[in-house]
Amino acid sequence: MTGKNEDPKSPSPVAHDSHERGDFKLADAQELLQKLPLKTKWIDDLENIPLDIRDPFDPSYHKDKLFIADRLIPPQAILSFSIFSFDGTLPNGENTTLPIFTKEEVMYTIIPYKEWAFPPHDALELPVNELLLTSIGSNEDPGRLTIVDKSVHAMKTRLWEGMVPLSQNQWREKELHKAENFEYACQYIEAVIIAFDYLNVPKHTSYMCGTFNSIYDHLEEFDNALDRLRRSKSEQGPRQEAKMAALWEEFIRVRYEVMTLRAHDWVISHLEDLRQPLLQHIRTQGPVLKDTISPDQLAIVHKLRRLAGLAAEADYTIFMPMDGYRGHTTPPPEEVPETQSPDLATRRWAYLDKLKFDTLTTGMTKNMRENLVRSPGEEPAPKTEKSAQAHLYQTIDTQLEAQKRTRQRVQWYPEPELLSPVAWIGDILRGIRDSASTDQPVRKVGFVIYRLCYDGDTAHDNVWSMLLNDIKQDLADWGSGIDGAEDLKPFLELHPFDGKKLGLAEDDIDGAKKHFAKFLASPDFPRGMDENSFLVLDSASFSSYNFANNITTTTTTTTTTMTTTMPSPAQFDTRFLLAVDASFDPAEGLERPEESPGYIGEMRIQTSLIWPELFALLTAQAQWMEELWPLAMRHPQKIYVGYVVPEMLKRWRSSTVNMDGGVAGGLGGEGKGERQREGDAGACEKYAGRVGACYEFSERGQQ
Repeated sequence: MTGKNEDPKSPSPVAHDSHERGDFKLADAQELLQKLPLKTKWIDDLENIPLDIRDPFDPSYHKDKLFIADRLIPPQAILSFSIFSFDGTLPNGENTTLPIFTKEEVMYTIIPYKEWAFPPHDALELPVNELLLTSIGSNEDPGRLTIVDKSVHAMKTRLWEGMVPLSQNQWREKELHKAENFEYACQYIEAVIIAFDYLNVPKHTSYMCGTFNSIYDHLEEFDNALDRLRRSKSEQGPRQEAKMAALWEEFIRVRYEVMTLRAHDWVISHLEDLRQPLLQHIRTQGPVLKDTISPDQLAIVHKLRRLAGLAAEADYTIFMPMDGYRGHTTPPPEEVPETQSPDLATRRWAYLDKLKFDTLTTGMTKNMRENLVRSPGEEPAPKTEKSAQAHLYQTIDTQLEAQKRTRQRVQWYPEPELLSPVAWIGDILRGIRDSASTDQPVRKVGFVIYRLCYDGDTAHDNVWSMLLNDIKQDLADWGSGIDGAEDLKPFLELHPFDGKKLGLAEDDIDGAKKHFAKFLASPDFPRGMDENSFLVLDSASFSSYNFANNITTTTTTTTTTMTTTMPSPAQFDTRFLLAVDASFDPAEGLERPEESPGYIGEMRIQTSLIWPELFALLTAQAQWMEELWPLAMRHPQKIYVGYVVPEMLKRWRSSTVNMDGGVAGGLGGEGKGERQREGDAGACEKYAGRVGACYEFSERGQQ
């Protein structure tokens, strides 16, 4: 087994005269399977590269990239940790054994020290919560910010929240299970590995450790100040010591465990889904002729190599080291196996060494078993076409068995069992449960939705209710493969308004925003509805439902013109609604417009993604709508359809269908032209010299 980097789609590197005739030897396939197509994805040291080449906003260097400044430990971690400090529920759903705090004590984290603490802590003017957010990354403390491609950041955010990269519903909608979409599917799997590869860059692991330790130090100071306050109020001697810093260590440790466990389980299970049809094809394709395999069989071998390479990368890359984290106990370096080293390169080579050994021993064991089956003195059966075919399958099976054995030997977390609901679902369910005993219980959660399209329905009062039923059916199409989804579904709701009855003109988004603001301020606004955004059925989204219905009609009649000139709903995800950012002020714009060019406070979104993506990310405060916009801006109709991979961009560019009546022509003027505006040097210029490595998505370096 070798760690040599290879292009997984390249022809066989093994040279034989038979190749000139289009023939490939069985030995070629066996040799190929011994070489995994591994890749080095990051350039860690860019200090010697000229700035004009390194600058990610240079249009001649990065034609398809949108970069943002990244806080490696995200700001929402502070909010989640604050809730955990009095709630006691860890990210894995279990309860901490450490002492937690009362809500009143947690409130001291947002009150300046000078207003409640005793000397010497009262000399600190800022509350600890502001100090924590500054440590995460800000203009006051920018030293640990990095620059990263938006797509990598989007995946990292999902993984941090314990969300699956792609639900089973989306996997099927995008037809990633089909053979013609093999590389397309692999890119989603590779995106998960890329995100962990980014987090494991030595500079980035150092930044995360530094951020964690800075927060730990501030929380230790808070513990000391609170202990003084507790002693002053206690008449029965000192109370149990405050352990906010210890809770922080446990919270991050378990967050890392959940993050890696869910991601690794998702990757391995989807690799297996892609592998099984290939193995079945090998079994049923027919015999190998005279030790020669067909081009089709060789293509399958290349695909199996691709999957094995991704599995290996997942095994040694999906890992979050905590060496050097304050409060975290790690064994001495000499007792830590190399497969659990904090250094990715060390883990990589240790894994490959073990895989090479396991492949050798697994093959030897299989051969010994075959020899034991034969009677003493019995000669081996002569090689036939059938036995050669079996030998090819056995070679593949040996690799799979060896890799599984290696994975079990280096596993740093247990095999996945029944997992608790993902964090955002668990938080909502606990909030609903806890509110039941209050005078304002939360019975439903969801969005307010406005109807702002009335064309052609003057005589049909039931059109709105019919459309709502269609929308609710699309909204319900989510949750497969998402832990806790079925528990949450009964609590999800839309609060509808018919804009016609409110006196709003067609597509009057500003009017809807004004009504929403008044409704939000009234006592009638239902608890649990999102307070920062709402949904709209406008003319474009109404057309998307009309268009999808037309497709269905034409496929069941003799009229086929529509289906031959228009994309199917599955191809372009045509059913969508308009999501509106209620707090967006066009006059003020965004703080960093270069990170979300063209954002105007609204975004079209595929209806079936509203709960598992939009609502999930907004509820977790993991990403706001302007942060999702970059994933939608390159779609031919500017629709958010989830995470974007290069193959998807390629297909969008080749599309000439535009639902708005024009020709998309690739990324379109808004998606491409505005991104490289003059004067928008962006985050890279602001943080030049202080940031981490920039990611090479299309031209990866060789290790």
